[in-house]
Amino acid sequence: MLDKKKLKLLEIEQLVRAIETSQVSGCQNLKYVFAARIHGLSGKDAKKTNILAVTFFNLETSIPEFRMFFNRQNFITEILSPERKWSNATLSSLINFWHGKKAVASANERTAKLTCDFFKSDKSPYEAMQDWQKDLRDAQRAARHKKETDPIDERMKECRELPKDFEYWINEVALDFSRYIYYRRPNKGRIEGYCTSCKQDFAQTGTTKKPPLDGAKHDSPGKCPMCKKAITFKAIGKTTMLVDEVIAAYAQKTTDGFMLRYFKVTKRYCTHYKQPKLTRYEFVRDFYRPDDEGKWDVGGYEWDVYKQRGPMRWCPSKYKFKTSPACLYTRNLRHVFADTPWKYSAIYELAKNTNRFNVWGYLNVYKKHPLYEYLIKARLYQIVVDDVDKQLSGWRDSGLNLEGKSVSAVLRVDGAGFRQLQRLDGGFEYLQLLRSAYNAGVTLKDWQVKQFVEMGIDSAAAAALLKYTTPHKIANYCLKIAKDQRLRAYADERTPKGRMQQLSSFWADYLQNAHLLEYDMKNDFVLFPRDLKSRHDEVMKLYKAEKNELQSKAIQGMHQELLDKFGFSYRGLIVRPPISADEVIAEGHSLHHCVHSRAYIDNITKGKGFIFFVRQASNPDKPFFTAEVANGVVKQCRGFKNCSMTDEIKKFVAEWQKKKLAAA
Repeated sequence: MLDKKKLKLLEIEQLVRAIETSQVSGCQNLKYVFAARIHGLSGKDAKKTNILAVTFFNLETSIPEFRMFFNRQNFITEILSPERKWSNATLSSLINFWHGKKAVASANERTAKLTCDFFKSDKSPYEAMQDWQKDLRDAQRAARHKKETDPIDERMKECRELPKDFEYWINEVALDFSRYIYYRRPNKGRIEGYCTSCKQDFAQTGTTKKPPLDGAKHDSPGKCPMCKKAITFKAIGKTTMLVDEVIAAYAQKTTDGFMLRYFKVTKRYCTHYKQPKLTRYEFVRDFYRPDDEGKWDVGGYEWDVYKQRGPMRWCPSKYKFKTSPACLYTRNLRHVFADTPWKYSAIYELAKNTNRFNVWGYLNVYKKHPLYEYLIKARLYQIVVDDVDKQLSGWRDSGLNLEGKSVSAVLRVDGAGFRQLQRLDGGFEYLQLLRSAYNAGVTLKDWQVKQFVEMGIDSAAAAALLKYTTPHKIANYCLKIAKDQRLRAYADERTPKGRMQQLSSFWADYLQNAHLLEYDMKNDFVLFPRDLKSRHDEVMKLYKAEKNELQSKAIQGMHQELLDKFGFSYRGLIVRPPISADEVIAEGHSLHHCVHSRAYIDNITKGKGFIFFVRQASNPDKPFFTAEVANGVVKQCRGFKNCSMTDEIKKFVAEWQKKKLAAA
């Protein structure tokens, strides 16, 4: 150790006036010269207590700016100007790293020889000091890092070899979408093909009774005539490079829990499509284990550059791996999760029936919502996958009533809708569409539901459209308006589904306004206008002129029905719907919040959301709190100046949700 008190007593060197030319002739833009001296301090081992003191002088001022003290184990810097203080800074930090060699020189030959002999270096004195400091810092850094990396390396010893069928599973299950038939037409009436799944060549001629490649078109889906698996056609010559990627996950037991290992898998089809190149590398390892209180925690590690400058190795993960879906190996899942809180999570069934899902997210969200087990056993796999994604994204209303006592109550659909969702194994798009059809009093067939979802028809728009016409006519008219160039300004999404969603909403908006204007909604001329844009603009112009009166009439018309269905009283509080548009506006003005906006009134009249007044039973006409309800859930409830709910209001809303909204 370097004793600062003793070092401070050492005399500060003075600038040598006769600086030897040979030491500075090779330097450009010389800024510093240094002088060195060996000091012997008292101690048990005289050799170890020898100190090399190197003083650096600024040539412009001739004042010593700092001096460095070196022994065999360490160094320390004393800043002399403008004030005396101690520092652990290196030469590279105190003097510009790139110009140090050209800007610093020793004052004379004696200093140069003394410095090089002390560091046993044949380089220049400046480089000798700099290299010694760098080696020392590297050794100190390695010692610090070793304290962190040794436990990681010990933990990584628990990783065992992957199962023998892991690569086969990657090819057949994780990469089940990576199946192609490469084909060509050597002459008229003949097609030759090769299936990458069953690895067989075959040909089709004009005399074949059941042509296996009938309808082959580049990038179109099909089925292999040999292995009967779903494939995608690829024309030889059009596809030069094809890359498929997937994340594969493998669960494994550890001494105190289990671990999840994630692999990035890439399959490349080049010119030699019969010999695709499969590569994989492990990039994340998550260790799950209980703490002293029995609560399970996850410690994540990623394969990365250590501390941004070290070697590639397993490092503590900066970000939890929680956003990417992965394909989970299923063969050992029941064994891995047998003695964990996820024993009854049905993750095996989910992984078996869903090609990819957020594994980390499911394990995390399941602890809050064990109801997922019943949804999976009800074969609603995609619903669970979608809900997990929404929960992780912070979505306020995931769409499910996770407090429901039955699956139908959780989904907010009737038994027929539940069974239909089972058959389709649909996600939230299917669920929202079935809800819309149910609310419209229409029963959609399975193929119609699938058609609406695949086309991209907005579920809220479908609810409005189904009130006026049939599913078949809706699909046909949507396909027609999708080709109308005049509607491009109203459908700027790049994807076909995104454009269809906007166009269906545009059409539904027109029909709802036409209904409010009391048009004949049974007339096809009204329902299916040839020029939707012009008719929409015309109706909007008329509607705006009568909007307030029509909206008040609509709100007044639904007042009694909403009151009978959702009216509620509890512990001195009541809730009721508004009786007019003016009353909604007055509510917002009185409580100084945004419910006075026309957007809320529009939502009420279009059935997208409802406003309810929460009042004190003793003063039912005085505004107190305002609630917004959509899809049977209270989205928000605000009081004066947009304040949050009090404990009293929270209890009231919870009871209202449970006894009225959830039951509706």
